[in-house]
Amino acid sequence: MKQILIASVLLLFIVASAFCHRLDIAYSLDGDDLVVEAWMGRDEPTAGAEVTLLSDDGAVIQQGKMDERGVYRTPLPDHTSFKIRVFAGRGHQNDLLVAQDDLTELRASLSENDNENPESAHIHAASNSSHSGYSTQDQFSQPVRIIMGFILITSLVAAWFAYRADQRLRSIEKRLDHLEP
Repeated sequence: MKQILIASVLLLFIVASAFCHRLDIAYSLDGDDLVVEAWMGRDEPTAGAEVTLLSDDGAVIQQGKMDERGVYRTPLPDHTSFKIRVFAGRGHQNDLLVAQDDLTELRASLSENDNENPESAHIHAASNSSHSGYSTQDQFSQPVRIIMGFILITSLVAAWFAYRADQRLRSIEKRLDHLEP
């Protein structure tokens, strides 16, 4: 039983560490500039990460690197839609599609707030997870991932118990076979 507990705790740490290193991307507009932000796990900025803007057919529109705060600023491309790709090292890559409709909606929200507080519209657009200006590698929320991890660990423990029970049953059957005349 002690071995099962140790194996379960180790699996839990492995699953948790895998979720700590996801790469999140957000974009916003600041005037005529496209501002791309990226971070990993617990708000670690992706300083020096490579940013590539790709056209619909996959051609490179522009490339650059993020600053020390994990921000990349460039003039907004003329393309109707494009993809933002951020590469922050082995295993840390994410893409975000920027559609023309999303840019139009974002520009409209910025112009509505010009007289009030333009910075708040800028921040809101970058952090609003329902807006297409935000992307994460993970499709599932934190509670769902925790439940999935728990189900995985429970399944592994159940499989181990089934294997051990099968071994014991075979051992008992062998002993019984030797006792029969």
